[in-house]
Amino acid sequence: MNVDNKNLKILLFIIVCVEGFISLGIELIAIRQIVPFAGSNILNTSIIIGFFLLSLSLGYYRGGLVNKNYLEKLSLNLTITFIIFSIGISYFFILFLFYLVPNILLGVLAFSVLVIIPSIYFLGQTIPLATNFFKDNISRVSGTLLFLSTIGSFLGAICTSAILMNYIGVNNTIVFFSFLIFLLLAIINIYLKRIGYLFIFAFFFLFFVTINQYPFLSNNMHSNIEIFEENNTTRILSINNSIASSFDIDTINTTFTYILKIQDIIKNHLKIKESNILVIGAGGFTVSLNDTLNNYTYVDIDKKLKEISERYFLKKNINGSFIPMEIRYFFNKYPNLKYKVIVLDAFTNRFSVPSALLTNEFYKQVSDRLIDDGYVFINVVGDPTFGNSFSLKSYNTILNNFNCMTIPIGFKTNSNILYICRKKQSQEIYSDNRINLFDFIR
Repeated sequence: MNVDNKNLKILLFIIVCVEGFISLGIELIAIRQIVPFAGSNILNTSIIIGFFLLSLSLGYYRGGLVNKNYLEKLSLNLTITFIIFSIGISYFFILFLFYLVPNILLGVLAFSVLVIIPSIYFLGQTIPLATNFFKDNISRVSGTLLFLSTIGSFLGAICTSAILMNYIGVNNTIVFFSFLIFLLLAIINIYLKRIGYLFIFAFFFLFFVTINQYPFLSNNMHSNIEIFEENNTTRILSINNSIASSFDIDTINTTFTYILKIQDIIKNHLKIKESNILVIGAGGFTVSLNDTLNNYTYVDIDKKLKEISERYFLKKNINGSFIPMEIRYFFNKYPNLKYKVIVLDAFTNRFSVPSALLTNEFYKQVSDRLIDDGYVFINVVGDPTFGNSFSLKSYNTILNNFNCMTIPIGFKTNSNILYICRKKQSQEIYSDNRINLFDFIR
């Protein structure tokens, strides 16, 4: 078939461009949606990208084998994608999937097989299907279609995370993409004069809107935030399915043992006052509760935390200032700022720790921002008996940059381990050959 109908040609170009936009959007939403369950690490991202590219290539190949009813086939493909994406990418489905498959790696693989592969496979057939409508200047047509698809992908990559997730939230971004697919289906079926199909698609769309409306206080590109109460005495702040902070309504303080320990050491043992204290990882802004003697600065990447904490969690203004910024960028932007105390509290659980905050280079930055007689408190969620490589490597990395003592808060596999550190000083050790007896004189 050669396209003589100008309207059909415009329709095909629009479909291909929007398909590129939707494809990249699905990939980015998928990466974001598994963060509360599998964390944000390069392995999960590479798995999603790998299956995305594999599915796209299979779709290209399969689409080139179709030899009739191209628009009908395109409508069917979009219908299947419409259903799989809208259900499979929803928070409820992923919650259920990771409940059934608690192993993180297997859960990500299962998610990729059940959602990414079929969605992108059927979308990937769009370009070869559209090419079948042209018989002249095939190379030029193919180039044009690839150009439009890539432009759509570029816009999808930029707009999905920077604009849509940031301003309307992840759930509404999913609804927006479902609406785009619904719109393409409506246009194609109106062209095919299958008006009755529109009512079916509209019903499914309304159903998808309903299942993608989980009542988060915030679900932007960084995190899902919820707040709930226990026994009318304790407020819990949950970030990405992990309890990030706890607030006792009666004592007006945190219930987290390690934060209470930090507060006690700063106030009663080190007797620090009139000093600048940096807290990395804001949580519910509980580190500075009831301390009016020091100046606190919180740095966290999620700009919504302050508003949510003041309105729903603490229900009062935070004690200190808040800078919504990635911490390593903050260190690079303000290299001359020094602190008496730095509290690193970005560890909610072992799989959701930002990998950039685990490295030797990061701890070197932390050390450089500490005054000579300053202290660093580091909360790590790990195994205090070094039962896994994460706990051991974290311990080795921290001790490579600081002189530390550790206080295990518990002895479970995933327990809070509080490191109390100072700048790296002497690396001398005791040996049979050399012991300085003056060290034992008090």
